Amino acid sequence: MTMPKGWNNSTNNNNNNLPLSRKQKKLLHQKANLEASLNDVRMKIQEEEERDKGPRKRKQNKLYHQKTNLELSLKDVWRQIQKEEQKQQDKYLKKHDRPSSSSPQQPLPDEQIFWRRNITQGWFRKKVVEVQMITSRAVRVNQGSLDLQTVDRIEIANRHSRGRGKGTTYSVGGGRGGGPRMHFSEGESRSRHFGDMVFFSQGAVVFTVYEVEDAAGIKRLIKASNAHIK
Repeated sequence: MTMPKGWNNSTNNNNNNLPLSRKQKKLLHQKANLEASLNDVRMKIQEEEERDKGPRKRKQNKLYHQKTNLELSLKDVWRQIQKEEQKQQDKYLKKHDRPSSSSPQQPLPDEQIFWRRNITQGWFRKKVVEVQMITSRAVRVNQGSLDLQTVDRIEIANRHSRGRGKGTTYSVGGGRGGGPRMHFSEGESRSRHFGDMVFFSQGAVVFTVYEVEDAAGIKRLIKASNAHIK
């Protein structure tokens, strides 16, 4: 995975500077072009909304459609980048007899895990190739982590719902000593809500976690534990 600014990788640095394969270079170039196009469309949407506060017009609908398509394409490319870099890192680790880079970094004793997802490969013999976590202190992906102290804003993009099924909701309330306390519940629901959590630092996107269930609830928990985040 190509790590953003502020990202810390606890694995030995010798495998962080591996030469990029031809496929990785192509995917990174494609990602940069998609991000530039997406930023342009977002700016155009903002300009149109400021110009006309009324109902959406055909031009605005077209821009929103472009934005959705670009976000989906960027998500697909990002997953391909993750998969390719994982492949390259595992080759290196296997060659040098080290633990796989898909082994999760353990949270600190006082760190609360707000959300976790295991990415697997295979059908009958599933293998965990990536562990994603959002905690009270960091966003963690395998051996890498993004310190939330470097994040100043979180936005939720691509909000959508899915049909009936088991869902998890999160809320935050006062704990002993005035600190935040996490509450969660599971059960049957008519719809499950998802969104992409976009982490910003000094106005720039530093990381995105895609398809997070109850992203708004996770955002509230993070803000309760990190007062500096908007």
